[in-house]
Amino acid sequence: MCCCGEMAVFIEVVTPAPRLIVLGAGYVAKPVASLAARCGFQVTVVDERPEWLTPERFPGARLELRDPVAWVGAARVGPEDYAVVMTHDHALDQRIVQALLRRPLKYLGMIGSTPKQRKFALRLKARGFSDDEIARLHTPLGSPIGADGPEEIAVSVLCELIAVRRGRAIEPGWVPPARAATGPGDEAREAAGRHGGPPDREEVSR
Repeated sequence: MCCCGEMAVFIEVVTPAPRLIVLGAGYVAKPVASLAARCGFQVTVVDERPEWLTPERFPGARLELRDPVAWVGAARVGPEDYAVVMTHDHALDQRIVQALLRRPLKYLGMIGSTPKQRKFALRLKARGFSDDEIARLHTPLGSPIGADGPEEIAVSVLCELIAVRRGRAIEPGWVPPARAATGPGDEAREAAGRHGGPPDREEVSR
């Protein structure tokens, strides 16, 4: 300065809260949405069932009463968005994952067990997704803390989301199995969708 004085300037960088898109409004989605909001996420919950998607169950969240696949197809998602897939139907999970896997998300996770992960990976490969693309899907969802019950599972999910948000390393979403681990005809059977039993309830093995 011309008077030879000095000035100190303090700059505080304010970034918008990251958006968490919860696809499905079931038993695990409720505590996930609640805990995520308390951890600084802007939460959007998408489900087509009005009896599940209510302000009473998801206070403070943005509610989208629509078919999740249709919503994903029309929504704008960006590289700072997080999405977790936890619907009541494996077939619906599959369609949502296929619609999101090539979108520029910060994080994509899906609730489920290791057998479900393997079935999904085989179906995705049959539909032309590469190993690198499939590896973007984190499932089983959440950090491996031995969680049991919706609330504990929600804690494990937020552990993983916060780790990603803070730039910490997390476990890979999916590691391609050795070729010898796949029996003759398994890929064809999985691609055709002939897996045992009807879609079951929400599950996770973390």
